[in-house]
Parts: sequence; C-alpha cells; structure tokens
Amino acid sequence: MTGKNLYDLLGVATDATTEQIRQSYLLRSKILHPDRFNQTRQRAEWELANQILKELNHAYSILRDSATRAQYDRTIPGTTPHQSPPQQPPPRQESTAPPRSNVNLDHLKSGTGYFESLPRSAQERLINRVSGKNNEQCAIRLSAVGKNYLWSLVCAGWFFILFSSASDSRWDGQTALWFFGFNVTAAFFMGINLNWIVRWHRSPLRCWLFVTPLYIIKTHLDRVWFWPIREVSNLRVTHNYRNGVYQNTSLAMAVGSDREKFTLNSRSAYKSLAIAFKTFKNKIRSAKSQQDWSYFFEQDDFREFVPANASQPPRLIPKRTIAIWVLTFVSYGIAFHIAAAVNSDRAPRSNNAYPQPEPHYRPQPTPYYRPHPYPVSLHPAALI
Repeated sequence: MTGKNLYDLLGVATDATTEQIRQSYLLRSKILHPDRFNQTRQRAEWELANQILKELNHAYSILRDSATRAQYDRTIPGTTPHQSPPQQPPPRQESTAPPRSNVNLDHLKSGTGYFESLPRSAQERLINRVSGKNNEQCAIRLSAVGKNYLWSLVCAGWFFILFSSASDSRWDGQTALWFFGFNVTAAFFMGINLNWIVRWHRSPLRCWLFVTPLYIIKTHLDRVWFWPIREVSNLRVTHNYRNGVYQNTSLAMAVGSDREKFTLNSRSAYKSLAIAFKTFKNKIRSAKSQQDWSYFFEQDDFREFVPANASQPPRLIPKRTIAIWVLTFVSYGIAFHIAAAVNSDRAPRSNNAYPQPEPHYRPQPTPYYRPHPYPVSLHPAALI
C-alpha cells in the first residue's frame, strides 16, 4: 500500500485542491465499495473491493490534511514509488497548532425514491432496519393495516343491506337511485381498503419513521424519504387531547425550505425519537470535530444512491392497483344488477304502511226538534 502513488490511487493530479481530492475519494469509494458485491457469489470481487477501499482510505487520510500531504509531497520529486524517501529534517514546530480544517458534509443530501430504484446495498440496509437487525436507530411505526380489515368488513356488509331491501318490496325510481349511489360509495371505499391491504402485505418496508446516525428516514410502503439530521431545524411537538383524553402527538420539522409533519401514536414514541435525535446529533458533531470520515461513510445508508432527476416522468399506476379497482367496481355492479332483478319481481309497496279497517255502518240518529212553547194560533202576533 505504501509503495503506490497516493495521487494515482485517487485519480488526481499532484496540484489538485482539497475539494478535488475529496470529490474523487467519494466517487471512487461509492463505485468500488464492497457492499456493491455479493460476499458469497462474488467472493473475489468482494475481497478486491475491500483491498482497494483500504488503499483509498489510506490515501485520503494522508492527502486530506495539509501537513501530512506536504510531508508526503517531499517524497515524490526525483524518486520512484518503490524507492525509499530521503530523510528530511522534521518541520519546524509552530508556537500554536494549526487550526483543524472543517469536515465538509455536502454529500449528505435529502432525497426520495422508490424501493426498487435503490441500489441493492441500500435496499439491504433498509430491510435490516425494518426487521430490527440494526440496533443503531430509533424505529416508530406510523401506520398499520388492522383498521383497513375492519372497514372492508363494513363495506362488505352493504351486500346484506342491499339484498334485504331488494327482497322486501319493489323500489320506486327515487329509492333505486339512492341505492345505486350507496352502492357506488361502498365500492369506492372497498377499493381503497383492498388496495391498501394488498400493497401493505407486498411491501418490504411498510410504514416507519427511523432516526438513524445520519438521517431521519420515512418509509411508506414502496416509497422512501430521507433527510440529514444536520439539516433538521425547528423541531416542534404538539400533544393532542380530546375531552381530557390523549389522542396522538403531532411532530413538525423544517429541513431547509421544506416542512415535514408526522403523527405519532404515543408520547413515549416521541420521547424515544427525541433522545435518539439528540444522541446522533452529538455523535455527528464529535465525528466532524475529529474528522472521522469513516463514521460518515459507514453510517450512510444511501451512499451509493443518486437521487433521480426531477425532470423524469411520473411513475405509472401499477397494474395490480388498476386490477383491484376494476374487480371491486365490477363485483358491486353485478351485485346491484342481481338485487335490481330480484326487486323487479316483488309487489309494489303500499302507500299506507298500516291500513285501517273500514268502519261499520251506523244509522244516523233522528234529529231532535224542541217543541214550541205555545201554539202558533195563540201567538201574540196572530191576535193583532
């Protein structure tokens, strides 16, 4: 390793700037990292990548620092890589130590992508986090599938209501229209829940919020979002109550000009997240002050991933999703057609739900006439 030209290992000129050396090191480390090869099926490539990565780390550890680089440069002029360097007097010690250069973390960027578009190594690291094999994290579940099963049963109960009403009595035009509208609504909600259930069980990620040594990662079925911890600011939390009973916790954070919001189901989940966030932020600060580049490289879950260009066309709707919606609406349409056919054979509903018996004939009483107090002939008006 020491007999090779360090500039040639990194692919830069002897007068390259520190930034050029850094960029070349990051690029070659990503391309030649051992995680890109299968340790079992590609054993020879994996071992060679490990050897090259060690040489790159050694070369970068010397050339990134101005003092060690200057000392190495004295061994190059007039000598071959295998020739022993001439003895040089030690450099004059300054009265004060030179300031330590800051570690540049610009390669840690926010991004998003679909799981199948990630490199194989990044997929394996995410699966290890979902399965709990990686202990360097705080994992919080954001959503589940139990309520979707419950709503699916409720939507399926519409068939019982539909056929019970169809077999009772014939619908009029307005009633049939109402039943058709309810049937479409039930099919719509059934499609939403069935699609979620199928996608949930086929997804390798599910719905999680991770706090890792370098990122905050959100997974939603087959989609991944990640934000560097060092860019997160304005972390705000609100515990929501209703009638004195705790409901959930709303978490909001700012990442640059973007605003992200999450809903946590318990206060303990937020406490775990806050502790992990503070712990990993202190580790980042410590590694940065010590220029421990291996920490950032090893803990970067997306070191091989290049975010997609924003100009790429939107992703098409999966055929499986389209098939679920079509089958759902066809099933509810057939059920409504059968119910309408059954209902057409029923007698129409009577307008009077509770018919009253016809009243029996009762003879009218003879009217009573009050007798005159005195005969008409004796009336005073007749005597005049």
